[in-house]
Amino acid sequence: MAMCQAEFVSEHSDDHWLGNGLYFFQDAPYRAWEWTETYLPGRKKVQAETAVVRAVIEVNKRELIDLLDIQWMEVIKREYQYQLKAYKEIQNSAPKQQSIMSQLQTKNKVISAPHRLDCDIIDSTVRLLKSRGLNIRATRAAFIEGEALFKNAHLYDRAHVQIVVHDYSIIKQCRLEQRTRF
Repeated sequence: MAMCQAEFVSEHSDDHWLGNGLYFFQDAPYRAWEWTETYLPGRKKVQAETAVVRAVIEVNKRELIDLLDIQWMEVIKREYQYQLKAYKEIQNSAPKQQSIMSQLQTKNKVISAPHRLDCDIIDSTVRLLKSRGLNIRATRAAFIEGEALFKNAHLYDRAHVQIVVHDYSIIKQCRLEQRTRF
């Protein structure tokens, strides 16, 4: 795997669910390619050829909001409560997003949709922690997406883990992933 030679550029968007930064599907190249083929063509801003990048990301656990374990849950919940109060003080409503439960009830599947509130809470948590001397360089979480594999299943056909890199200096190596088929 070679060192990254291109400079990464990420789109700043409040639709991101883990805050702003550069997104990677963790250990899921097939899902990453599918995403470039199904999600990106509908976006107006995409004008270049798409690619999937395999990367080595080195981050100290103390600088990673890792939502695969429970240690960060209370921090995120507290920031959410703080942000709700802040929205009320300025007489503004919190960003809207559709819940997973409502998607399952109306569409019988979970789709990738704007995650404005999630993005806002993660971004504000990263800023808060930085103001307290803790530089968060990445955030990682599991994402439920797609349809249940069978009736009453808790397994979904597009579920995956994503990591968003807030500080690109933790990307140590990368290479283009070859497009592969089953």
